[in-house]
Amino acid sequence: MRSRVTNLVSVIALSGILASCGIEEGGLSPEERYTVDTLYVKQLNDLRADLDSTCKARNEAAFRHIADSIKAVRMEEIKNLLTKNHTTQ
Repeated sequence: MRSRVTNLVSVIALSGILASCGIEEGGLSPEERYTVDTLYVKQLNDLRADLDSTCKARNEAAFRHIADSIKAVRMEEIKNLLTKNHTTQ
């Protein structure tokens, strides 16, 4: 994922350099714009897919942790109730 971010930054930097070089008075040629846009969109889609899978995995792990914590609290409450019941009888 880090290399994709690096590539994205490189594309943005390259487009900035090309725009500032004064190759043409109007900026990038249509072919250059198309190339930069195509690379940007491809890398952006790849990054979104990676981020989506990372977020999904983190959410699943967090959900399991929360569910386990709730279960542990409830089990402790049940244990305490059973202990109180035995001592009062």
